[in-house]
Amino acid sequence: MILFIAGALWMSQPAPLPDPTSSAPIAASSSPATDIPPSDTHSTLEAGGIRIETYENPLLGYRISYPDIYGVSEEVSDGYGTVPADIAIFSPDEERNNTNLIESLVIVGRSSEARAIATCAEEQEGESTLGSITLAGTLFMIFTHDGAAAGNRYQAIRYRTVHLSHCYEITLLMHSGTIENYPPGTVREFDRVMTLERLKAILYSFSFTQ
Repeated sequence: MILFIAGALWMSQPAPLPDPTSSAPIAASSSPATDIPPSDTHSTLEAGGIRIETYENPLLGYRISYPDIYGVSEEVSDGYGTVPADIAIFSPDEERNNTNLIESLVIVGRSSEARAIATCAEEQEGESTLGSITLAGTLFMIFTHDGAAAGNRYQAIRYRTVHLSHCYEITLLMHSGTIENYPPGTVREFDRVMTLERLKAILYSFSFTQ
């Protein structure tokens, strides 16, 4: 079920975590940081006059908001995260045109498998612990995962928690092409900081409905 709400949501940002957009993978920290979302999550999506849509499905038990220029799909390939995906919210073409950004996504998934629940708050293969965040009263652990294959780079930040006997995971994904693989002068390097701010603004609107 898709609900529509009016609003002005887009770009205010709290104090940042260690930058996961640098060219080097993020190292695990002995003192993980704590991310603090803004008290008014709608203010983080602000861009004068933009309408906001809210995805809410009672069977999944959560809601999440995003600007109406973004799209949402319930047909999502697994493999971007550590649990099966429910939905993906994806950026519009105009945010990627003439850059090496192939896709930027917010993916929400969950699993009721015992192993997924038992290891939900632990690092999985290839991950580093970044810190924690409280979203609408629920504590999530934050992990980063950086991968590359055949000229593609995948930078993911994963937020996981156990809720009502499920491991829930929200993945912020930036998938880009190696800039050197494009003909000279045809594309520019995408703005990693701005892209991450936009994805995190959507993340901050997440809340459980059960």
